[in-house]
Amino acid sequence: MGPYKQEFSRQASCAGSSGQDDGPGGNPPPGGKEKFYLPRVLLYRDRYCSVCGHTVKEEWKALRLYPIVPLFGRAVLHDFKLDEDSIIPKGAIVAFNTYSANRDPDNFPGPEEYRPERFSLENTLNRHPYAYIPFSAGSRNCIGQKFAMGEMKTILVNIFRNFQVQSLDTPDKVKAVAELILRGKNGIRTKFSPR
Repeated sequence: MGPYKQEFSRQASCAGSSGQDDGPGGNPPPGGKEKFYLPRVLLYRDRYCSVCGHTVKEEWKALRLYPIVPLFGRAVLHDFKLDEDSIIPKGAIVAFNTYSANRDPDNFPGPEEYRPERFSLENTLNRHPYAYIPFSAGSRNCIGQKFAMGEMKTILVNIFRNFQVQSLDTPDKVKAVAELILRGKNGIRTKFSPR
C-alpha cells in the first residue's frame, strides 16, 4: 500500500479516538477499565474499515495474488461430467490451485497488475462467484474466514497508525513457497518507520 493510502488509513483509524493512547495500537486506559478495551478496539476497527473501504480492497488484492492456502483438495462424491468426453470418477481426489486460478487472465485481465478496483461492486457483478476463493468455497468454506479478515484489519489498523511501511523488494524478487500455507522463501523484507 502506498504512503498516501497508509496515511489515509491511519487518519481513518484514529477517527473518533479520544486522542489519548486508548484505541488501537495503544494501551488499555488506566483505572481498571481493561474490560472495555477490546470492544473499543473492535469499534475503532469497524469504524476504520467503513471509513476506509479501499483498504479492504487492498486486503482482497493481496489475498488474490498471495492466497494463504495456495492449494486444497476435495474428494469427488459422485461421477462428475466435465464435458462430453471427460468424467471425474467418484472417489477421485481433485486438487484446486488457488494460486493459479486467482491469476487467470479470463477473470482478472492483467493478473499481475495492482488494481484494487477489481473488487468494487460493479466489477464483481459479472464475475463468476467462484473465480476468486481465497478461503475455499461452498459447504467446505473456511470457518475462520471472518475471524481471519477481522484479525487482519485489526493488525493493519495498529501498524498503519504507528508506522510508515515500505517493501524493500519488488514482487518479482519475492519467491513464493507453497507448503501448508503460502510464504516467502526468504521472508519478505519490509521497512517500518515510526510516525
